[in-house]
Amino acid sequence: MSLGFSAARGIRSIMKEGRMKRSLKIAIFSIIVFTALAQLIRPERNSTDMIPQTDISRFVDLPADISGLLTAACYDCHTENTVWPWYSNFSPVSWLVARDVKYGKERLNFSEWGDYSDMRKISKYVMICELVESGAMPILPYKLMHKEARLTGDQRKVICLWAEKQIEIMENE
Repeated sequence: MSLGFSAARGIRSIMKEGRMKRSLKIAIFSIIVFTALAQLIRPERNSTDMIPQTDISRFVDLPADISGLLTAACYDCHTENTVWPWYSNFSPVSWLVARDVKYGKERLNFSEWGDYSDMRKISKYVMICELVESGAMPILPYKLMHKEARLTGDQRKVICLWAEKQIEIMENE
């Protein structure tokens, strides 16, 4: 007795479905294993309660409103005093957060302010004003996860006016 055409097609379909289920199981298992192994690769973190001797607060007048805004919107990525959020404990998200913090500190590190030349400080103030005023800083992923970093237009103006005042003070010294 031979199988009819439709029965053979049905068997092939079942076999193909079985292969797809097996492939899906292998893919899910691979993702789980990769995620578990990824937890073993921990990025380097900076974090200290100490305020270094070169910190901006030791060189510049930081009124309370400016200090609060910089702390909320800038310091996690631009100082050695990063507060690492809970989600930064899980790879691969931890890699992305660590990369952003490293990149941020390479561009501007308020903890190293005292080591900057006067020209570099002036260029940093200009950069702060331009990036904050335009809304480019803080970066969008940070703003999405930290509502206190979502600066209003008035807050951006306050930071920019402060930066411009610091430039004026430096130029008059």
